[in-house]
Amino acid sequence: MPCNTCQAKFSVFTKEIGCPACGFSHCKKCLKYKCEIPNVGTKKVCGPCYNKLSKMSNSSPEDATNDTLMSDANEKLKLFSMVDDVVMKLDSLENPAKPPIVMYKHTSHWDKLKKGLEPADQQIVDRLQKLKDDKRNHPLPTDDEIKQRLALLKDQDPEANRSKTINIHQVDTRTDQQKADDLIQQYYEQLQLASANDPYTEIQGRLMALHKDDDVYFNQNKGKEMQDMTINVTDDDSDDDVKSVNKLIASLKLQQMDDLSEELDVSSASDPSDQSRENSEEEPRSDDKTI
Repeated sequence: MPCNTCQAKFSVFTKEIGCPACGFSHCKKCLKYKCEIPNVGTKKVCGPCYNKLSKMSNSSPEDATNDTLMSDANEKLKLFSMVDDVVMKLDSLENPAKPPIVMYKHTSHWDKLKKGLEPADQQIVDRLQKLKDDKRNHPLPTDDEIKQRLALLKDQDPEANRSKTINIHQVDTRTDQQKADDLIQQYYEQLQLASANDPYTEIQGRLMALHKDDDVYFNQNKGKEMQDMTINVTDDDSDDDVKSVNKLIASLKLQQMDDLSEELDVSSASDPSDQSRENSEEEPRSDDKTI
């Protein structure tokens, strides 16, 4: 703690000395007033104690006793006031005063939405509020109802599903041999399921077969239609039409023959020059081989 007068910190060079009158700690510089203390003698005291003792020595003994009595009374009053404050604080901690009840005006979300809207829009807001309230008042479905709906969606009997409830806490009373047999049966069923035909492949095969049947049916019908058309043409056409068609076919064949003959003539005309060129190219090749 520092000095009560100059607030200097105590250390090796500034030692702590207690005042013989009041008992508070002071440094050597602050205890510089010599005064006579009753029942003790002359000692160095602090400034406040020196002022008190000097006043007591200068005043009459009656005044001194009055001052001491007044000081004692003041100290007692201070103590009583401190005790009262402590008691009040303890009472407040044990029975704290309740905060005042404040009432707030609650404005709902729908009322806020209605502000600044036209009457038609306000009616729409009211309808939305009614729909929300109806949904809230509607009871939620139970677990049994949900299970029944799921069973109906799966095309199953709801009553059968109810009877197949699994009891987790049921004790397994089977023997080891029965457990082994059940496991073997389970694996066997799984293998049968795995070896069974895949439904997707079956559907694809059916679709392919349907496409093939459609193609065959289309080709058969097309062939029949062509035959019917040819029969109708031969029956309906007259002999003149047949003759004209034959003439056209003959003329086309003659034109094809003429074209072929012309191509052969052109190729034969170009052969001598080509042969001479080929011979001239083959001679140096033979010379190269001999070298």
